Amino acid sequence: MAHDSDITAHLKIGDMVPDFTLMSNEGKTHHLSDYRGKKILLCFYDYAHCPKCAYSVGNLMGHQKKLAWASKLKVITVFLTNKDILHDGLTNKNAPIPRLSDGSLYPFLALADPDGEAAASFRLGNKSIIPTLREVAFKIARRNSNKNK
Repeated sequence: MAHDSDITAHLKIGDMVPDFTLMSNEGKTHHLSDYRGKKILLCFYDYAHCPKCAYSVGNLMGHQKKLAWASKLKVITVFLTNKDILHDGLTNKNAPIPRLSDGSLYPFLALADPDGEAAASFRLGNKSIIPTLREVAFKIARRNSNKNK
């Protein structure tokens, strides 16, 4: 499991992040650089059929409206799988993510990173960062809701 210090040792707020090009579950190519200057939350997950990942994604989906509204934040999820398995994991009603989200449509941009190159460019390796990302998302939402008071 990664800790804040593992990730922030390499990247800090305001740093230029490494660019990558990945394919979405729908077959469209996306470049991270397309989102430069915009607020994004970049989330890395193991597999689209991973129950632990589905739980984390479900929690993030539960806060999606607050995140999008409060901070104009675009959430980009990256899964260590190919686009076909990713598509199945997000659309098959028996897959963990659709089951845990009560069949809601997946609201985020989902990208396939089959070789783990994007994750490696952030020096994440094989570490699971799901708890850290959930904590970051909640901190952002809490901070932005306090600003709006």
